[in-house]
Order: sequence, then structure tokens, then C-alpha cells
Amino acid sequence: MNRAEPDGFEGFQDEVPQERASTGFSRSMMMSESRLSESLFDNTDVELEEGNEESNEAVREVNAVAKKEIAGVKLSKCLFLFLVLVTAGLVSAGTYVFMKDEEDDDYELSYDQFSIAMKDAVDVHVEHIYLGFESMANFISSNAALNGETFPFHTTKNFEAEGESVRKFSRAEIFGFCPFVE
Repeated sequence: MNRAEPDGFEGFQDEVPQERASTGFSRSMMMSESRLSESLFDNTDVELEEGNEESNEAVREVNAVAKKEIAGVKLSKCLFLFLVLVTAGLVSAGTYVFMKDEEDDDYELSYDQFSIAMKDAVDVHVEHIYLGFESMANFISSNAALNGETFPFHTTKNFEAEGESVRKFSRAEIFGFCPFVE
């Protein structure tokens, strides 16, 4: 060994686990000592000496103070745990109330926006259908006027091509034409 060891400590460093080598104390060692000190005052009193009343009175006083301190520590632990639980509960409840209102508002807003978008899409689609019908009516009327024919007795050339372009423009699955004669 590099350093000189006092008598009786030869090889002591070899027995120390690596986790205690840096601090000198292990976590389990400190925990067991704290449990031991609590159990000394919880379960048993320091033994009184016979015939030495002054010493016995001091021991009783130390035991009473130690019990009060341990009771105070336990009370503070319980109070701390209670405060942590109450705080966590209040934060959780507040977050729930705030986020529930926020979520409801977001849902209503998105529902309103979606319904407006759907209404606009339907309006545009209906307008395209109306314009498609108007385009078809203008095509047939102008074609009949060019040929000098009247409507019921007129045959339009390329009606299929015009009907297909009107159907595509109106985005309709089926486009039917049923003339109304006044």
C-alpha cells in the first residue's frame, strides 16, 4: 500500500466495496443507521442505572426529547406528504378544468370552420351545375338559331361532346337534359 495504515487497519481498504471507496459510506449503511437511531427511541428507552438518580433523570430527559423530535419529524413528513398530494390534486383539477374548456372551444371552432368549408364547397358545386346547365341551354339555343330551326325540332351536332364537357365542369356523376317548353 502506498500510504501508512494505523495498527489494526491493514487490509481495510481491500474490504471496502467500490461504491463506498470515494465517500467512505454506502447508502445502505446510512439508511440502516438512520433506521437504527429511530428504532432506539421508538421501541426501547436507554437503560437506567441503579443508584444514580441524576444520571437516570438526564437519560429520561434525553429519551423524552428524542421521542418528541422523532414525533415532530414524522409529523412534518406526513404534513409534507399531505401538502404534496393536495398540490398535485389542485394542479391536476385546474389543468383538467382549463384544458377541458380549451378543448371544447377548439372542437366548436373546428366544427364551425369545417361546416363553413362544406357549405362553401356545396355552394360552388351547385353554382357549377347551374352554369353547366346554362352553358348547355345557350349551346342548344345558339345552334338552333344558326340553323334557322325551332327548339323542339332541332338536332344538335356533337351533343355528346358538349354534354361530356358540361358534366366534367359541373363535377356531376350523371348529367341529364330534359327540356322544358313553355
